[in-house]
This record gives sequence, C-alpha cells and structure tokens, in this order.
Amino acid sequence: MPFRIILTVLTGAESDLRVLDAALDIARPIAARITALYADTDPDEIPAAYMADGMGVYITPEFQQSLEIQFAERREAASKHFDDWKHRNRIDAPGTPGSGPTTRLHIELGAMPELLQEHGPLADLIVTALPGNGESMALEAAMFRTGRPVLAIPAVGHATIAQTAPIAVAWKRGPESARALAAALPILSRCAGEISVLGVGEPDEPKNLTPVVDYLAMHGIKARGRTVPDRAGGTGAILLEEAGRHGAGLLVMGAYSHNRWRELALGGVTHHVLKYARLPVLFAH
Repeated sequence: MPFRIILTVLTGAESDLRVLDAALDIARPIAARITALYADTDPDEIPAAYMADGMGVYITPEFQQSLEIQFAERREAASKHFDDWKHRNRIDAPGTPGSGPTTRLHIELGAMPELLQEHGPLADLIVTALPGNGESMALEAAMFRTGRPVLAIPAVGHATIAQTAPIAVAWKRGPESARALAAALPILSRCAGEISVLGVGEPDEPKNLTPVVDYLAMHGIKARGRTVPDRAGGTGAILLEEAGRHGAGLLVMGAYSHNRWRELALGGVTHHVLKYARLPVLFAH
C-alpha cells in the first residue's frame, strides 16, 4: 500500500530542507500529501520550561524576551524553509488530489513528542532528521508514540532515495524487523537497484534469509540474501559498513529490539545507527 500521507518534522534548522526533499521524492510519483509539522512554544509557558526539580527558577524579563525572540526566529525559519522548498519545487497547496503532491504546514503550540503522538498515527510515514550527536526526542517520539514507520534523514550524505540506488534491508528474526520490512514495501517495489537482505551472524546461516527473500518475491520484489560474519565493532557498525560498501541509498531496519534505556546506557544497534548513519534509514519499532 503506498504512502498517501507523509508527515514531516520541521525544527527551523537547515535539515528541514533535506527532510522535505526526502518526503517529496516519495510523494511525487503517487501524488501523496506532505504535512509539515512545527512545534511552537507559547511565551506564557517559558517559565514552566525552566523549572528544576520542582523548584522555581527566576527568569528576568530580559531573559524571557530573548527567549521569545529566539523562538520567533526559529518559527520564522521553519516557515521560510517550507515556503522556499514549495516554491523551488513548484508545489501548489492545496491542490487537487491526483494532480501532484499536495502540502500543508501546521505550526502548533506544544512539545513535538505530544504533537507527534496526536498527528503521527494518522500518517503513513513520518520523515524527520537523524539526530546524530544531538537531541533525539522527535525521532524517538515518532518511533514509540505513533506506531508508524519513520524515515530518518542524515545531516550529510544523500537525503533522497534514488530509484536506481541499491537498498540494504537488515534482518533479524523479530517483530521490529518484520514491521520495517513490511513498511518498506512501497519503496522497495520501485527500486531499480539491487536489494540486499543482510543478516549478521555465522557464515552457515544463509538459510535464515531465504524466507525473507521469498516474501519479497511474492510481492514482486527481487532481492538476494547475504550473511555477513559477525566481527568486532558491533552489528550497527557492520550494517553501516556493508551498506556503504555496496553504495546503498537506504537502510531498512527494525528499531530498539532491546530496551531503549539499555541501548542508550550500554550501546546497541539502533543507538549506533542513529549516531553514525550517513544515509537515510527507514526504522520501525
């Protein structure tokens, strides 16, 4: 089933344009709707945001005014990014369904995790920026609060998914990988490049990938299974290395098959990919 409604997360950073471009790459062939969401801050809520352990923190009028200016500048930047992107790509909004992609910009008061929890479940796909070494609340909220697949776009490298670029699908038996595989079908079905199903493990385990290749074949998608020997560095590093070696334009994988806090504390596959990916990653939890 194609992605008819794509929700993009805007932050006012330059990454907004990469996120919107990635969404358009998916939306354009099927005339999907792209909804851009920006979480604005209510000036009256600024003091509440600076409470520490229940103890009041005094905010001077000058400091509050500077915060209001910062929030306004960020909001205006997000709106400008959206308008510039729409103009550059000659997208009219609203448009007639079926005539091309349509777009909407929602600027709403509130925290992004709560807004994603409200809007995300009624989207077919959520597109946001990879956090890298920075804050990841929006991406994790998209994963854990919406039940929808999340396409995460890196700050550097490719933002869009070229139809001719290879795609790497990370496979580990479990519900997260199964959901990611099913969610990626609309993208995999239009891929003209090689599709590799990657399993990290012992060399004598390629039979574990045969059912995945057969599943894709039943959906009209040709893929090959490839078992990659486990080695030092961890599964996340191996997957990114293999994807890069074969020029993949997208990595598909399940997210947080282990406890999220355990991964953050001890390191894990999802945590490593979030931090170091230089290609778009389609996650499902």
